[in-house]
Amino acid sequence: MPDRLIEEATAPPISAELVTVERRRAITLAEAARTQLATALAAFEYHAEGVGGPPSDLRLAADLYLKAREAGEEDPAGDLFETTLANLQAWLDDDDDRDRNAHEQVHAARASRAATTEFVTSQTRQLQEALNQTQEAITQRAASALDGISAALDNLNRGSGGIGAQLAYDVIPPGAPDQDWTCRVTPRWRRNPGGPLLPYDNVTNTAQEKLFSIHLVLAALLAAPHPRGRVLILDELADSLGAEHRREVLDAIATVAKDHGITILATCQDAIMTEARPYCGEVLYFHYPSKSAPLNRPTRMFGFDPNGSRVELTAEALTEGRNPV
Repeated sequence: MPDRLIEEATAPPISAELVTVERRRAITLAEAARTQLATALAAFEYHAEGVGGPPSDLRLAADLYLKAREAGEEDPAGDLFETTLANLQAWLDDDDDRDRNAHEQVHAARASRAATTEFVTSQTRQLQEALNQTQEAITQRAASALDGISAALDNLNRGSGGIGAQLAYDVIPPGAPDQDWTCRVTPRWRRNPGGPLLPYDNVTNTAQEKLFSIHLVLAALLAAPHPRGRVLILDELADSLGAEHRREVLDAIATVAKDHGITILATCQDAIMTEARPYCGEVLYFHYPSKSAPLNRPTRMFGFDPNGSRVELTAEALTEGRNPV
């Protein structure tokens, strides 16, 4: 206690371990104690909340003590020092058991957290493996479908006198939840014997490009499961093609339709009707009379009898129910 301090403490006896004698005045020791207390209390400013934080009365006492130190206020009797130190000691005594068990509690918490982390890591690993397997299955199915289209495209190309075609593709699974699947497909075909397979957009004549496009559409249709009974719609059939390429296109379409049971609906201009008619089972004829006419003439529907003669199919339906003239 300050009232029991003496100006100079009795020096400890000199021993073999203590070569020099440390001499400090009471006022020096008191100031050192006050400084140490201020250093300890300053920690409350950074750790005031949470488990084990100092109570509000102790924080208030610490705040008063620190402010007095900063202001340079005198405390000759040591009342403020003793009061603050007593509050600190009481808090430390109250939490002595907790502090002694803190190491075990921290160890137990770390062990629990490690077990949780290991479990979550294991579950994440399993989910990642399941995701990888699912993506691999999807990739294989997509690759199988594209391989089927590629094989059908090659057969159609070679069947029409070509020298081979294929689909070059790359199926890329998403790398993150917010990304999409990517499938890059490049149709390629060989233009010259012994030459490389060139991409579809490589410069070529329009007729060959259109024939290849028809083959690609037919290949996709044929590679689909159970193509029989499906319907393919083509607009402006054989447009911008010469006579030879028109024949090749029509032959390919008719052969596929017959061999695989596919219905093909195609439009064409009057100029191509003569060449297209022998390949058709039925013909719908839309007659546009002139620019001045407000409406087209009635649609006429034709089929073909076993001898190849044209037969108008709608006549009976149009005249059915009419009174005989």
